[in-house]
Amino acid sequence: ARDVDCTISSGINAEYGDFKEDNKNRLAKKRAPMLSRHFIQGWSLPHDVAQQSLSDMDFIQSIPAPIYCGPLGSLDNERKSLVRCCATADEDDPLTTRYMTWVCCEREGQGEVFVVDPANPTEIKHTFTATKSSIICISYVPAASPPLELEMVNLNQDPMLSDSDNESFEECGEINIMQDLFLHKPTFWMGTQSGFVVIHSAVEQCDTLLNRVRLKDSVLEIRYVKKHDSVLVGCADSSVAIFSKKRAGEGWDVDNYKTVILGKGVPLPVSVITAVEENVWIAYGGNIAILTLPNVSIQDNHVFAEGDRSLVTHMVPVGHGVWVACRFNSVLTLLDCQTLQPLQQVNMEEVLKPVSTSYGFTTLIRVSAVLCYNNLLWIGTSQGAMVTIPLKSLSPSSTYVTEPPPDHSVPMFAVRDEARISLHGHQGAVRYIIVAKYNGEDHVTCSTGGRKQSNASTNSSGGDVLLRRRSACTRIVLSGGEGYISYRDMDAGTLSTIRRGRIIRGFTDHCHMIAWDVSGPRTIVN
Repeated sequence: ARDVDCTISSGINAEYGDFKEDNKNRLAKKRAPMLSRHFIQGWSLPHDVAQQSLSDMDFIQSIPAPIYCGPLGSLDNERKSLVRCCATADEDDPLTTRYMTWVCCEREGQGEVFVVDPANPTEIKHTFTATKSSIICISYVPAASPPLELEMVNLNQDPMLSDSDNESFEECGEINIMQDLFLHKPTFWMGTQSGFVVIHSAVEQCDTLLNRVRLKDSVLEIRYVKKHDSVLVGCADSSVAIFSKKRAGEGWDVDNYKTVILGKGVPLPVSVITAVEENVWIAYGGNIAILTLPNVSIQDNHVFAEGDRSLVTHMVPVGHGVWVACRFNSVLTLLDCQTLQPLQQVNMEEVLKPVSTSYGFTTLIRVSAVLCYNNLLWIGTSQGAMVTIPLKSLSPSSTYVTEPPPDHSVPMFAVRDEARISLHGHQGAVRYIIVAKYNGEDHVTCSTGGRKQSNASTNSSGGDVLLRRRSACTRIVLSGGEGYISYRDMDAGTLSTIRRGRIIRGFTDHCHMIAWDVSGPRTIVN
């Protein structure tokens, strides 16, 4: 019997050894594409590009340095949050002394706001429930009048902000301006699924509801247009509400606003509003309308994508062009800002193809967030991966250019072959990418998955290097989504398991935030 047991045991060991070897070979095959890439500061670059540019300090300085990867709030909270949108205070507003960032989440069907100081993302400064329905969009709106005309009021001593007033406000459910002086201060405007625009102070007692406006349908987009000093609100019924100011020194007129109806026939949701040179581009369905202000007229209407389900989800201007993306699509298109002529297309599935197997991408890749900042095109994907692509002025004969630009145009084209893929990502889709500013110090506090690392340390894995900030005024790029993934630490099998929704120790579906330092001059720590 002992000989039989030994024989069986030997067979099992041999079988396990073969399985282990096969698994090792399979993983090696999946990781093979990564061997042709170089790792710098938490980014994966094509090896040939990195080799040519490592001696160029300008190139090194242009690579964003990851400084924080962690949860938004405590992981111990059993109430899960779904990230919806994010906005940060305008750095040019003289009344904004602290550059707070507001992250809007959905918890149990309600709209909850997390107020975060970018200088210390690990600490939530304040959290409150803003609405009883989901918050879909948010926009920062600067003070409505010059700072010299304002008197700073101690809100704690203001009788207009008593608890009884807040309760009566909720009970009556009517538009009620708490005090007109509030609208002379910076505010955040939030749009809800139930069709409300709710307004909160950006500087003091942010959880106090200042005003709200009821529109006819769900509010999908809010945009402050600085050039025309107006707030545009897009709804699901093809309508755009345009808010302007009252007489000089009297704040925003939230009672009397103009309404523009886009298109004819079946209502299409207004999904994106952005200022482009002298005009305002408004996306509804697969169309782009060109609106002129202050006379409020539609100058042109352009069909960008055919089909009933088409929906433009992103329009990001840069230089003389606008990057546009659609729902359920992996392609970014650069349009000329005057003729709307397509100049270039970037397919994110092709960009991520070298690492798709290693990163465990098992489904189609879609564009979920876009930002243009400091000559970099930032793209967040439905898979949670982050990509940056350098933007450069290229010759019309360049292979990157799909169509030569008009004579008047000098757009910034994306150099696809120099795309950088982040080793830090989210488990779910990237919900937002924004630029925030704060008064930094000459050090960083870096953590991965909520685990802090020593300041200004050198990470030997993959030749990764953390950088130290020099400037006191620091700018960072923030991304948000469900969960966090380090592509450097896990194999493709583990990543695929996480994406299928299984619980892996150390990773949760809580809201997570990733921050990169893009402040400029930095020194490499040896």
